[in-house]
Amino acid sequence: MTRNLHISHLQLALLASALMLGGALISGSAFAATPAGTAQDNMAVQTEAGVSYLNGGIGAGEQDQMHRDAHNWPLHMTFSEGKAGAFVADAHVKVMNKAGKTVFDVTGAGPLTYVKLSPGAYKVTAEHNGKTLTRDVHVGKKASDLYFRW
Repeated sequence: MTRNLHISHLQLALLASALMLGGALISGSAFAATPAGTAQDNMAVQTEAGVSYLNGGIGAGEQDQMHRDAHNWPLHMTFSEGKAGAFVADAHVKVMNKAGKTVFDVTGAGPLTYVKLSPGAYKVTAEHNGKTLTRDVHVGKKASDLYFRW
């Protein structure tokens, strides 16, 4: 037996609204499972002069998220100070290529900063509280880790 189904515009609008509300509730429950203030909520890939980077690592949630995503970033930098190695979240970082041209320049870096650079040789300077540290690094297929401790 076949039956013709006629739905009014109002019924269609109500059905669409119910479906969207249901989807929002389902999505909302997924977000509720993630504690507020975690890396997923606060961290985003940023771009400086065409170079992508991820900056964060404040708190265990952000650190865990960054460590899980580290394989996508060829340069990892960690910033700390003092004998205890307290994390620093306000470094000024400059990356220069082999020719001496600045390819990345950002303030407010740390405690962890991951950068997508093309393979090659670079000089990285990091400044914190008026003190500058310099590191040479070769970025290749395997990730390079730089540590700056003032």
